Amino acid sequence: MTALRTYQERAVKNVGDKNSIVVMPTGSGKTLVAAECLKIRLRDNLSKKGLFLVPTCNLVCQQSAVIKKWTKLNVKEYKGGISAPRITAFNILVSTPEAFWRLQTKESNFGWSLFSICIFDEVHHVLKHHPYRHLAHGIKKYSEEHRIGGSNKNKIQVIGLSASLTYAVGETGIQKALRNLSQDLSLQNMIRVSDNELIRGGYKPPSDELEIIQPRTDPEGIIPRQSRQPHLMHATFFRRADLNQLTTFANSVLQVVQGLEEVALSHIGSSFKSPLNNISLSSWEKYAFELVKTNPALGTFLCVLESWYVALRLLVQTWEEEQEVVLLWLTINDAFRPLQFLRKSALKEAKTLENSSRNETHFTKVGRLKEQLLQKKALFGSGFRCIVFVQQRITAYILSHFINNDANLNSAGITADYVAARNAKITPRIKATRSAVASSIEKFRCGKLNVLVSTSVIEEGFDVPSSNVVISFDHIKDTVELSQRFGRARQENRRIVVMDQRWDRPIAALKEVKQHQDYQIESFTPSFTTRGESKIDDRVTALRTYQERAVKNVGDKMVILNTDPE
Repeated sequence: MTALRTYQERAVKNVGDKNSIVVMPTGSGKTLVAAECLKIRLRDNLSKKGLFLVPTCNLVCQQSAVIKKWTKLNVKEYKGGISAPRITAFNILVSTPEAFWRLQTKESNFGWSLFSICIFDEVHHVLKHHPYRHLAHGIKKYSEEHRIGGSNKNKIQVIGLSASLTYAVGETGIQKALRNLSQDLSLQNMIRVSDNELIRGGYKPPSDELEIIQPRTDPEGIIPRQSRQPHLMHATFFRRADLNQLTTFANSVLQVVQGLEEVALSHIGSSFKSPLNNISLSSWEKYAFELVKTNPALGTFLCVLESWYVALRLLVQTWEEEQEVVLLWLTINDAFRPLQFLRKSALKEAKTLENSSRNETHFTKVGRLKEQLLQKKALFGSGFRCIVFVQQRITAYILSHFINNDANLNSAGITADYVAARNAKITPRIKATRSAVASSIEKFRCGKLNVLVSTSVIEEGFDVPSSNVVISFDHIKDTVELSQRFGRARQENRRIVVMDQRWDRPIAALKEVKQHQDYQIESFTPSFTTRGESKIDDRVTALRTYQERAVKNVGDKMVILNTDPE
C-alpha cells in the first residue's frame, strides 16, 4: 500500500498529538496508522526516538519491517536473546515489553527522556498483570514529573492499538476497563472505526457467517460445567476417585498410573514417592523425568511412566473431557506396549485403552477436524492455508502429530506443524524452541506446510494474508479471542469454523458483547484534557451550587453533613 485508506487517514488526523487508542479490526491496517503517527511525531525532532511495543517475540520482526518500509526511518529490533542496539543507530525501536523493561533497568541511557512517542500494540494487555502495565505507569510518572507549568513540553505521546479493548463482559466491567485504560495511559482520545467506514475505505470486515459444528457428546459421568471450580480441580478429581465417581475412561488411566507406580516402587525402593498429591499437575511428569538421572537403567520404563502422568494430568485439567486427545498422546508415545509387567487388573485397563485408541468411533471431535481439513483443502486446492486454534500447548503438539500421520490427510497433501510461545515447555522432554517456532511460521507463510495448529500466541498481529481457513478446535473464551482469532483469515472467500463453544458464552453471546463494547468505546469520554492534565469532573475542579450553599451555611459553625453518595 502506497497511501493510507480514508479511514486510516481519519484515524491519524484524530490522533494528532493526543494520547489516543485506536480500535480497528484485525487486518484493517492499525500498524500503518501507528507508523504514520510515528513518522509525523518524529519528522520535526529526530533527536527524540519512537518506541513500538509488541506483546510477543514473533511480532518484533514483522512489525519492524512494516514500520521501516512506511516511515523510511532507521528501525531496530530488540527482544530477549539479542544485544541492545546503539542509540545512534535507530529512530524507532521495536521491542517486546519485558525485554525493554529489563533494558531500562540495565541501561540508563534508554530512559523515557529518550522517547517522544510510544505505541502499545494490542493495548488491552495494559489491563492485566503484564509488562505493558509497568511501562505505561513509567511513562505516566515521567510525563507528570517533567510537566512545565501548565503544559507538558516533554510529554511522551502514547498510542494504543487493539481490535478489542477488554476481556470484560458486563457493562460495569467494560466501563471499569475503559476507565482504567484511560487513567493508565492518560488518554485524551478513543477512536473506533465503524464497519461502514471500513467498507467505504475498501476493507471488508470478517463475515458473520460461521460454520458452527454440533458439539460432541460429553463423556458420561463428567462434572457439569456450571459446577466446576478451577481452584479445586485436583481435589475434586481425587475425591471422585475415592468415591468411585470417575468416568470409566479416567478410572482406567488412573489404575494404569497406580500400577506403574507400584512397579517403580519395587525397583527404586522407598525413595520413590508418588507425586500425585502435588496440586501442581505438571510436577508429576517432571518427577518421572528427573528420576531417570538417578536411575538410568530404568530409563525406558520411566519414560513410559512420564507419558502416563501426562495423560492423567490432561484428564484432570479438562475435567475428564479430553479423552480423544489423551488416547492420541498415548499412541504417539507408544505408551501401551511395555506394560506386560503391570499387575493383572492394571494391565486389563491398559489393554482396554489400547483397543479404544484403535477404534475410530472413539475419535468424534478429531474425526470432525479431519473432515473439515479435507473439505477445505478440496475447496481451496493448492492455496489452502489453515490455522487451527487450541487452548493448550500440548493439544497443539498432539493434533499436529495426528495430522502428519493420518494417511487420508497425507494423501490429500495436508501437512502441519504446531506453534506455541517460544521456549515454552510442552512436557519436560518436548519444548517449542525459538528456532522451531520461527521455522514453522516461515514454512506456513511460503506454503511449505498448509496447517498451523496454534495456541493464542499467534492470535495477536500474526500476519499471513494468504490464510483462508480458521478452525477453532477449542472454545473461545472472550471477545478479545473472538476478534483476534477470526481476523487471522484474510482472504475474501475465507472460511471460519467453530468446533466448540463455552456453555456460558456461546458465539452468539460473545458477538452481542462485542457490539456492546464497541458502543461503549464510541460513547466513552476519557478523563484527560488535550494538554494531558487530569480533568476528572466538575466535582473536583469546581463546586456545584448545592456544595457552595453548604459551605456558605457552615461558616464557622460545627455541623454534621450528610455525605451519602449521589
